[in-house]
Amino acid sequence: MFNDKKVSVLIPCLNEESGLEKVFEEIPDFIDEVIVIDNGSQDNSTQIAKKHNAKLLNENIRGYGIAILKCLKDAIGEIIVIVDGDGSYPVAMVREICRYMEKGNFDFISGRRFPLYNSKAMAFINKVSNYFISWLIRFLFRIKI
Repeated sequence: MFNDKKVSVLIPCLNEESGLEKVFEEIPDFIDEVIVIDNGSQDNSTQIAKKHNAKLLNENIRGYGIAILKCLKDAIGEIIVIVDGDGSYPVAMVREICRYMEKGNFDFISGRRFPLYNSKAMAFINKVSNYFISWLIRFLFRIKI
């Protein structure tokens, strides 16, 4: 619990065994539940989730959004944190994010990977493309992104 609020961590998962163990190692002890939604993994992702006593859901329809929607229906938390199974988002920062949410009275916070917590989480060309597309949207539409 975080200040009397239950916290759920949701992990959409498709063949994430290489990063999933690290994600579980970083999950703070105040988290009330962890739900892994498997989207048809062919590796040991589900076994890793079971090993860590996560609630395991299966979704046969592929897609990140579909997986998240299925998790949201089952989550008990008043605060819901969605992280990727590859370890590209620093799960250890959940407490800091919860404090920030509470202090600012926010309903939603979206994290970003830049600067990348894990420098190997994204290929160089993807990083460059993300920066360019973000710049282009800011330039064309005069909005902050």
